[in-house]
Amino acid sequence: MSEAAFAGDGEVGRDLSAVDWAATLLMHDPASRLGRMIARWGDGLTLDTEHFASTYLIAHGAAKVFIAWGLMREKMWAFPTALVVFGLLIVYQLHRFTITHSTTLAVLIALDVVVCYLIWREYAFRRVDLRNAAT
Repeated sequence: MSEAAFAGDGEVGRDLSAVDWAATLLMHDPASRLGRMIARWGDGLTLDTEHFASTYLIAHGAAKVFIAWGLMREKMWAFPTALVVFGLLIVYQLHRFTITHSTTLAVLIALDVVVCYLIWREYAFRRVDLRNAAT
């Protein structure tokens, strides 16, 4: 697809990234239902909630990169580390949930609990495999 396909009126030749294109499409198109929904949701966020979201996303992303690196290298320490880090994030999320009662946060908590369960199961399978290989 050419760059011109992503450019709006008067923007041909401008170097648009996918993020620029998506932001322009979602926020500046008055007929964009998704854009209006996201804007309404964002307008309702308090400064405290914005700080929480920023901290949460940075911590979550950094932890996932570090843990993914360990898991890709098949390091056994990565499994319990992931469980501890995500467990701490879940505790922090639960604390925030008691304050905000946010449905979005409840969904994130549930998703993180499922991820922790899957990590725990994989860790158990790997430990059994290691024991079997050692005997």
